[in-house]
Amino acid sequence: MAMAFWLAGLVVQAQIKGESKGDARVSEALNEAKLQFTELANGNFRLHFTLDGDRTQLVFIDTKTSTMGIFEIRDVWAIGYQSTELPSQEVLAKLLTDSATRKVGAWELHENEGTYYALFNIKVAADCSGEGLKSILWAAAEVADAMEKDLLGTDDL
Repeated sequence: MAMAFWLAGLVVQAQIKGESKGDARVSEALNEAKLQFTELANGNFRLHFTLDGDRTQLVFIDTKTSTMGIFEIRDVWAIGYQSTELPSQEVLAKLLTDSATRKVGAWELHENEGTYYALFNIKVAADCSGEGLKSILWAAAEVADAMEKDLLGTDDL
């Protein structure tokens, strides 16, 4: 829940001021895919997915990009685990083993203000098409939600 509050602080929408900090390529791709989204104050994008069994999952797209050789990439991620304690070896092994089964994406462990988060992160081309981005977003949502259900038994992320 701490991550939700941390992220809630970023939710002041840039559109209120009439300016956008987000990468226009992302909003164009999301509009092309007919996906509803919120642009956060920091320029990142948040999407809310409803999955089977009325479960929900938030997925984020970073507006900032990085380069790897000639490739410009960005992160698409969703939280699948959070705890105020460092995850056990069993949890970490489960995340690592799950990463090995995925065609795209991998689990990452992050810490923020004493809370640990496991994010399922998929690195995509910065200029990914709307349909390509839609597929990636759904994949991130489904993988993170399944891990949350398995490890935490909740539907809070």
